[in-house]
Amino acid sequence: MNSMNNASTALLYSAQEPTAAQRKRFADFLARTYPGQALTLEWKEDASLAGGFRLEVGPDIYDWSLQGRMQQLRQRIEALDNSDNVLPLMRQTIEDWAPSTKPEEMGTVLTVFRRPYLNVVKVRFLVWLKITLGSLLVIPGIYWSYCYYMVPYLLAENPYMTTSRAMELSRQMMYGEKWHTFVLELSFLGWLFLCALTLGIGLVFLEPYYQATFAELYAALRAKAFANGMTDQNELAGFVRHDGGEYFA
Repeated sequence: MNSMNNASTALLYSAQEPTAAQRKRFADFLARTYPGQALTLEWKEDASLAGGFRLEVGPDIYDWSLQGRMQQLRQRIEALDNSDNVLPLMRQTIEDWAPSTKPEEMGTVLTVFRRPYLNVVKVRFLVWLKITLGSLLVIPGIYWSYCYYMVPYLLAENPYMTTSRAMELSRQMMYGEKWHTFVLELSFLGWLFLCALTLGIGLVFLEPYYQATFAELYAALRAKAFANGMTDQNELAGFVRHDGGEYFA
């Protein structure tokens, strides 16, 4: 959003007051998004936000709160065709959780190609190794592959997570969801068949849809994990937090 307006104040709502470094990042964002407009950043406490923040600049609203993100997810799911297999799973997981309000900080997303990158490689390798060894007995390999389905997503959000914690949290998130995930995967078989008829060209269009679907599955299971007390904002803050407590863009 970048509408021209006469707003002189940008209102930032969050459960906890941003640090000086975070205020600077918001100021930089405003300068880039609204060039030529002298905007003053004003923070207002909003304990009802269960995570993230909401930034209002005149009629423009940047809602990166947990409620806002889940509302966007809900709207996108409800807009899908009711015959789609993803609906029963996604709608049920959304209806089953209620976010709790906890103080947290704000920040922006950063790629993991910096200090924690080797940790990501280590965790992914150890998880792959366990699944591969389990595959020698077939059933354990299949079971573990679904138990640790969420590990890549968890590492994308928190690249400092240890191997044991990533495996444990993924296992908890996937409890009772393995069959649903399998059925969700099966729903793509028809699309894969059509892609085969195009000699693989169709994958260019299918792959983004596939990745987006399972990213939204992670978002729903993440919210459910928050509601059940499996994790919190200190572990999964919605963006990468590096050593020293700073959030980087």
